[in-house]
Amino acid sequence: MADPTYLPSDYVNNLPQGDDRNKAAAVFAAFQNTYGRTPTQDEFNQVAPAFETANQPHVTNTSQGNALVSQLHSASENTPDKLYAQQQAQYLADAPKHYDAVNQVFQSQLGRKATQDELDHFGSLLASGTTDPYQLQQFVQQQPEYQQTQNANFQNQLSGQLSGYDKQYFQNSILPSLQEAYAKQGRSFDSTAFKNAATNSAQQQNTTRQNFLAQLSAQQYGNTQANAYNDYARQVQQQQNLTNQGVQAQYTGIQNTLDRSNQIQDYNTQAQLYNQYLARYGKRNNGLGSLVGGAVGLAGYGAADYLAGGKLPVSGFGTAYGTGSSLGQSAQNSFGGSY
Repeated sequence: MADPTYLPSDYVNNLPQGDDRNKAAAVFAAFQNTYGRTPTQDEFNQVAPAFETANQPHVTNTSQGNALVSQLHSASENTPDKLYAQQQAQYLADAPKHYDAVNQVFQSQLGRKATQDELDHFGSLLASGTTDPYQLQQFVQQQPEYQQTQNANFQNQLSGQLSGYDKQYFQNSILPSLQEAYAKQGRSFDSTAFKNAATNSAQQQNTTRQNFLAQLSAQQYGNTQANAYNDYARQVQQQQNLTNQGVQAQYTGIQNTLDRSNQIQDYNTQAQLYNQYLARYGKRNNGLGSLVGGAVGLAGYGAADYLAGGKLPVSGFGTAYGTGSSLGQSAQNSFGGSY
């Protein structure tokens, strides 16, 4: 029988003398031994009857009372939430056994080791048996970090190949095209303009390549670098074809201008011969020399402006026409007469 002197003062003050005091001491001892604390008033009222002997209410039944306190304690400790917490604690304690498996998945899929939180979390899942290494790998592959890592690796591997392609394409296609355009214009390959054009073309290649890589994803090509490489090659060739067409159009324009100038000069020569013929018979042409001379002046100015890179003033066109017209008129007057 428990010593009543160990009862809390509030119990002692409210209990009668004699056997009831011994029963209260037994209740207190049972809670102290089982829960490690004193019972609340409600708990005391609930278990106190179990410490009484049937037909002998003043005789303390310690074994019966202790059994009830033990049952209550077991019931309170085995609630679903507490059982779940106990399981999780056990899984977490077993997590280190699976750290290597977790790290292997993270290293192979993301190129890095798992953080401590990731080790504990996924290690616990592996310990619980609800997840296996394959399921963990599938989960990691669905994460944005995995997609970003795959894209970065794919882009880095392809970048070197595309750079080599650009270098070869520049030597075999772009540079010869530039040289052809400058040769047609009678311009030197040693000029600053040619060097700047070559540098700009190389820089454009680099910009095109970086833009292509920035929009590239491993999923887009199913990790097949050959398909991405071929797409880039087609894109570069299409762009170069457009550039070549522009250069060719410029060359054709200036060639047409020069051809037209030659035609006008030929016509002017014929007109002069005709005027000479008319002058022999006292006739004059009616201002044809001014018109032809002006046209020749415009054609010559247009060619000069193109070769100067479009830097001649617009006002020069009027001057060119006026000068040509005056010369044409003078030529006409020199042969005299009006027809």
